[in-house]
Amino acid sequence: MNGGIQAVGANVPELAAAAQAARPSAEQDAGQAAGNGAAVGPPMPDVAVASDLEALTLSYRAGGVSLVPCSAKTKQPDPELLPRDEDGKATWKPYQTEPATEQTIRGWFARGCKSAAGIGGKVSGGLLVIDFDEARFYSAWRELVGSLAHALPVQRTGRAGGGFQVWLRCPEPGRNDKLAWLPDETEESGRRIAIETRGEGGYAVMPGSLHPSGRRYEALAGDFANIPTVPQAQADALLAAARKLDEAPLTRQQMEAREKAARTCNKHRAASDGETSVIDTYNASMTIDAALEAYGYTKRGPRYVRPGGKTASVVVDGGRSFHHSANDVLSDGYWHRPFDVFCQFAHGGDCRAAVKAAAELLGLDRRSNGEPAGGPTGGGGEGDRRQGGWKPVEFRRITCAELDAADYALEYLIDGALVAGQPCILAGGKKTLKTSLLIDLGISLAVGGCFLGRLKVNRACRVGIMTGESGLATLQETSRRIAAAAGFRLADIGGLVFSEDLPQFGSVAHQEALRRFITDDELEVLAVDPAYMCLPDVDAANLFQVGERLRGVSRVCQDTGALLLLAHHTKKTKTDPFSAPELEDIAWAGFQEFCRQWLLVGRREPYQPGTGVHSLWLSAGGSAGHSGLWAVDVAEGTRETPGGRFWQVNVMRGDEARQQVADRKQQAQREKAAETLEADRREIVGIVAKAKTPPTKTALRDHQVSFGHGRFERAFASLTNDGTLQLADVTKGNNRDYHGWKLREATEET
Repeated sequence: MNGGIQAVGANVPELAAAAQAARPSAEQDAGQAAGNGAAVGPPMPDVAVASDLEALTLSYRAGGVSLVPCSAKTKQPDPELLPRDEDGKATWKPYQTEPATEQTIRGWFARGCKSAAGIGGKVSGGLLVIDFDEARFYSAWRELVGSLAHALPVQRTGRAGGGFQVWLRCPEPGRNDKLAWLPDETEESGRRIAIETRGEGGYAVMPGSLHPSGRRYEALAGDFANIPTVPQAQADALLAAARKLDEAPLTRQQMEAREKAARTCNKHRAASDGETSVIDTYNASMTIDAALEAYGYTKRGPRYVRPGGKTASVVVDGGRSFHHSANDVLSDGYWHRPFDVFCQFAHGGDCRAAVKAAAELLGLDRRSNGEPAGGPTGGGGEGDRRQGGWKPVEFRRITCAELDAADYALEYLIDGALVAGQPCILAGGKKTLKTSLLIDLGISLAVGGCFLGRLKVNRACRVGIMTGESGLATLQETSRRIAAAAGFRLADIGGLVFSEDLPQFGSVAHQEALRRFITDDELEVLAVDPAYMCLPDVDAANLFQVGERLRGVSRVCQDTGALLLLAHHTKKTKTDPFSAPELEDIAWAGFQEFCRQWLLVGRREPYQPGTGVHSLWLSAGGSAGHSGLWAVDVAEGTRETPGGRFWQVNVMRGDEARQQVADRKQQAQREKAAETLEADRREIVGIVAKAKTPPTKTALRDHQVSFGHGRFERAFASLTNDGTLQLADVTKGNNRDYHGWKLREATEET
């Protein structure tokens, strides 16, 4: 077993210390038990009298763990010690959101509590427990993770044969999950669980508690009163290592179904009239998850619920789905790929119609054996058609005269800021009101008003906004405020539609749905917010991968005549975080190259919490040659604002704003200089006033004031110019006269 696990901390109370002392080495003992899979040895000495276990449990509570009392016979929450709900039933739900108080915990033990469990998830600071029911799996896991498990608390459970639990905290512990199985022919499914987790909504019994076997849960390493928090990446790596140990990923029934599917010819292939390449290309372009979700299947854990169903009856594995419910139209004893789902739901099982539609969606020529229309790169021509049936490539030819005579005039939807028909990026940093600005833009375009009350919209057009972050309540509240500021009731704006659903840019089915969404409402502008949620499986640094996904959704908008506007984010690292954003600030590979025009938003000044006032930059530009920079001040109030929140915008040109900033800086410098001068004057006056004989200028400058020569000269000149300091002839001890300085004598007005 990998070394490095810390011994039980000295701050863990007496019970854990006694358990540690009862064995030569907790780590050595854990390794031996895990290595040979033997029983854990004699029961731990029962030092956990009620007072010891109570003190230990209170130390867990002090360490931020929310606790629930459990039965020592069943490991279930003890109904005799739990609070009651409205129906008088025992419930532990209150402890899932608010930890039990110290007084409540003492009450459990006063009533005979012998076992307590820690509740996973947010209530316990992101608590996650990895539970190894099989000792050999724990040993194998430790070999895989090495130092990643260093200093994590480990306990041995009381189960026969030995079980281990590793405790940690992380930002996203997730819900209870099964990570690895092992074969077991005695089970109906042909397997049983080997490794699982306890996270949000789950619990795990803590060290010192009594197990139904009569043994106690025993802390072997780490400090359960101070469970460490690890980065999410580290937690994910620990879980991924556990999943690698899975020895039985499929149930007996799933394995039988897979074998049946392998023995039986795919019925869609049999009906595809030789055009299987279209099916293959479709399956390669679409994930099974996206295919199911496009037609109403709902994800629940690792499974899916069929449309109209209540139980998670759809299993997903290896890019395919298996449908158990007899009420599911895809329940036929076969594993299904994305094309099967598309064929059944979009074309009623008509395979030929589905192949034709899929070819059109993918931009394929059905005669081209599944290659894009025009054949492979460099293809086309008679030779290619004879060999493979390729459709000849034809490039459009435009003469100079035709180019010169054609009308390709650009149409500006917003003067100097937005050109019709060209893909646009609205990008900004965190909390720069991107969604609110997008709503203002959508309402302005829909009613033909002015964007931000300043930038003129040339004509009203139909707009769709797909936004997936804020939620409908926030979307409604924000839209009402912005519509009211424009002089409209939200309900009266007919040219604007919303959707809380977001398309997946790599999904053919989603592209088809997006095409319908645009054409059904005759949209001229489609805004998608935020773009990153539409690219869940993309490497953000891969220019070609991101570009290909963006090209697909852009093609849908081009075909339907809609302007695509993507809300995105800018990079976090900037030398000056309050400078006007530039095109190079747009995050992710491919986005800068993709957009033909852009609206970039950033903060001009830090946000002051509680004010509801935002000072922003808005920069616009594009390949059509337009550009502009504006300073945008948005006041929207807060929840405490009398009368509720509002939407008030003031916009000025960027050069005006920069001049204002420069003027404010100069004024601040002048005020600072005046304050410094006055302070220096007071210091000189104070020194002169306290002097027994008038000091010389040299003595003042070089030996008595606390500031430098430059500041002294300015302050001294000021004092002599206004007469505050006056010359005073003084005779030294050597009878030599010199010029000293005294304060002006006060005179009475007559």
